[in-house]
Amino acid sequence: MNHDHYADSIANQLSRRGTDYPEYFEKHGGAVLGTAVDKSAFFNMSQFYSKMFDYSIRIAYRKVECVRSIEDLEHAPFRECLRWAEVTQDIEINHASELPAFTGLGSSSAFVVGLLNTLYAFRRRLIPRLDLAYEAIDLERNVLHESVGCQDQTLAAVGGFNLIEFRRMGNFAVHRIPFSRAASKSLKTTCCCFSPASSVRPRSLRPGRCVVWPAIDHCSRKCVDSSMKDMNSYRAMAVLAPSARSYIARGS
Repeated sequence: MNHDHYADSIANQLSRRGTDYPEYFEKHGGAVLGTAVDKSAFFNMSQFYSKMFDYSIRIAYRKVECVRSIEDLEHAPFRECLRWAEVTQDIEINHASELPAFTGLGSSSAFVVGLLNTLYAFRRRLIPRLDLAYEAIDLERNVLHESVGCQDQTLAAVGGFNLIEFRRMGNFAVHRIPFSRAASKSLKTTCCCFSPASSVRPRSLRPGRCVVWPAIDHCSRKCVDSSMKDMNSYRAMAVLAPSARSYIARGS
């Protein structure tokens, strides 16, 4: 069984999200201070002997699909991940997760990262963590046409607490942050996390519109939409992430 962690960005709580979108960091560079959380997506995969049945693929999530071809799969991420990894028949996959979809915690990206990792492991292929993130980003943005950034896939793939520098597509730098128990306790007591009243699919967002998520320092802001034309805020965020990294590393 393979599993992958959900990702949640601390940078979302400090400033506006957006520097992890290629539309921004390809021109200006970007940085995010973020962490994976202790909730996982689980996958169990095995060979399926289809000669005994009238279908060759069986996948189980909140529903069960038994089909003869990947083209018949209703679940688009399952279908396209199987196609991407060139696993097209005689397969059974069971999926379970500790968090529901569309919560804003990177569940869709964790799903894609975890499923690709499972498919490659099934084929006896070892993929470096960052390469796994790059493939998940490419698949989500260019195959599934989801309007997603790049931080969720990267955090899900590498795990831990990190500063991620987005230099250009295919060139991310991940800096692991030493994190003491005292610093972890301090951060937890100064962060708030809220569940939105309604869920939002990534494709319903546009690269030019981003969301402000919960604030830090015992206070919260309302979630608002903003245009990516407000570049000063994004530049400030890119500068703020490395500065926050040094404070956290010192336990401040």
